[in-house]
Amino acid sequence: MVLFIASLFNLIYSGFILRIKFKVKFRLLYSSELAKQILIIVLPFALAAIFAKIYAYIDIFFLKIFLGDEEVGFYSVAYKITFALQFIPLAFVAALYPAFAEYYKDNSDKLQRTFIRAFHYLAFIAIPISLGIIALADEIISKVYTAEFSFSTLPLQVLIASIPFLFINFALSFFLNATDRQRINTRNLGLTMVLNIVLNIILIQKLGIWGAALASSVSTLFLFSLNLKAVLKVIKTRIKMFKPLINTIFAGIIMFAIVIFLKTVMPWYFTVVVGGIIYLGLMLVSGTLRKEDLIYITKSLSKTE
Repeated sequence: MVLFIASLFNLIYSGFILRIKFKVKFRLLYSSELAKQILIIVLPFALAAIFAKIYAYIDIFFLKIFLGDEEVGFYSVAYKITFALQFIPLAFVAALYPAFAEYYKDNSDKLQRTFIRAFHYLAFIAIPISLGIIALADEIISKVYTAEFSFSTLPLQVLIASIPFLFINFALSFFLNATDRQRINTRNLGLTMVLNIVLNIILIQKLGIWGAALASSVSTLFLFSLNLKAVLKVIKTRIKMFKPLINTIFAGIIMFAIVIFLKTVMPWYFTVVVGGIIYLGLMLVSGTLRKEDLIYITKSLSKTE
């Protein structure tokens, strides 16, 4: 009922926006030719959504079959934390999708620059989140979920390690869709789904819930590799364009080391603030991030139109 009500509200609200803001008038219309055209267009997206759902939740299914409900509970704690963060790249890339589609038609230079910017910005956001949670995983689990869920710590660290690839993959996937390569995106998701199923069957029986986390992270890396290879066939890039990524990783490692030390001398939640300030300071001092970049990221994440 909750899902139904939320979906119904989304439908009604979106309808009001279309009617009031964009002056769209709704009426019943049936055309077999139009229906056929729409079906052909949406089929790759529908398959991609199905593959993504299976890929995202099949680990829970296998955990229940091979291990039982208790292990599902431990794993779900780690998985929910990772899954909850996906709204960040989704909100960011949704604002860039129209730009990808527009620049693909008539401005390849802007298409390339926009993609590189999205790549670096998502890495800038994801790397400190990933390293920070890895450093504080034990504290997060024991303090937020209580010590009874300590078995979830390692799976959380394994899952969260794939966050940078997961975040950037949103940009890769949206880029492929916006440049009329949705079939490639669907194929990559299908291959990843198959790999994820095979890895879960093998690793869960050998390693337990840690195996499920490892299967998920390896599958995320695999999908990232496939999509990145496909994107690089569309745009021409040079290695020096990815130089800011090296600075981002370096700043993240320094932040990680400082957080590991600070959590031994102060409450762990204070280290989140200190670590964030240090990371941001290093990015600004090194010139990897500028004030206008922060403004752009903030606007992209808060953009509603």
